Amino acid sequence: MNINFAGMKLLFTRTTGRTALLAQKHAPTILIIGGTIGIATSAIMAYKATLKAEDVLDRAKEKLEAIRYVADNMPKETYSKKDYQKDLALVYYQTGIKFVQLYGPAVLLGTASVAAIWGSHHILTQRNSALMAAYAALDKGFSDYRSRVVNELGADQDHHFRYNTKKVITEEKVVDPETGKTKKVKTEDTIYDPNALSVYSKMYDETCKPIWTENAEYNYFHLRAQQEYWNNILHSRGFVFLNEVYASLGIEPTQIGQKVGWWLNKEGDNYICFNFLEGQTPSAKKFLAGKQPEVLLDFNVDGIIYQFLEKK
Repeated sequence: MNINFAGMKLLFTRTTGRTALLAQKHAPTILIIGGTIGIATSAIMAYKATLKAEDVLDRAKEKLEAIRYVADNMPKETYSKKDYQKDLALVYYQTGIKFVQLYGPAVLLGTASVAAIWGSHHILTQRNSALMAAYAALDKGFSDYRSRVVNELGADQDHHFRYNTKKVITEEKVVDPETGKTKKVKTEDTIYDPNALSVYSKMYDETCKPIWTENAEYNYFHLRAQQEYWNNILHSRGFVFLNEVYASLGIEPTQIGQKVGWWLNKEGDNYICFNFLEGQTPSAKKFLAGKQPEVLLDFNVDGIIYQFLEKK
């Protein structure tokens, strides 16, 4: 019977490595659960030790009373003051050892449990720092890439590549009011790929009710007022979260919106822009012309708020 020891060794190594990797991945959860259980267990152990401590104290009290009785009734030549102090010290020492034996395991377990919880916090802090650093690097790389596209091809091409826009030509029959004849009119429209929108981009449309209305002019003044309002908040408070802006526009908050936003600093834009007032996109151009009440908003967030706090 041939046994492939090399193959078994390789399988064992891979299995061990995978198990260690999984343990490393879930280390914060393991540590926090273990620490919580450990603290509860140490409390129970301390309670049980307290029940036994009464007996230890009673025995120590009996020994101390016996020593004092001997010291009071024995001649000084037989039982000196030095002997008395030595016996007292021995009783205190033995009692202390018994208390350490009783409470030591509970204290050690409690200390280890607290250390496990702090260890979980330390691991999560390191991972969050690494994620923020990775995000900052990706964001800078993407911003630099977009700048090169704008400089080389123009803002329109940058918008096209970013949102994967497509030109759609529609043809409809229109009756000429002067001649009464029917003629074909072609119109060109730009549509967006919904899967290519920015993480922060949102359509300001009927999903934003009750704030959004079917009146394009009203929506325009509301968006402009909100943009100015949040810029005032930015310059007075120093920071604004994306979810705060979303909420003011009736847009559902997002997980990333809890972390990213604008921060008043030397590296950022130092202003909040919804990117619609200048008609940068086809959607904005139609909106400003009053042809449609909805508009695509693309927020110029600076990045993760907390990374700017660390830089400061």
